[in-house]
Amino acid sequence: MRFYSEKDRQKGFIVGKDRQGNQQRFPLITLTIAIVTDDGTHYKGPLDMAKKAAELKEYAKTLPGSNYVKQEDVENVS
Repeated sequence: MRFYSEKDRQKGFIVGKDRQGNQQRFPLITLTIAIVTDDGTHYKGPLDMAKKAAELKEYAKTLPGSNYVKQEDVENVS
């Protein structure tokens, strides 16, 4: 958030031009990361791991701001 002015942080967006040159509001950038690990016994292959990562990332995007979600943390809460 240090790259945004205090005014923009308080508003929660910046004003800029889109690719067509139209002025509009853009939300502040956030980062969402999903972490999935395996010792070779939990998933059948990389595609299964990628699907789980996509599920976790979808969940993490429901949380406010920037977040990272680890598979173990979500499984322990469920």
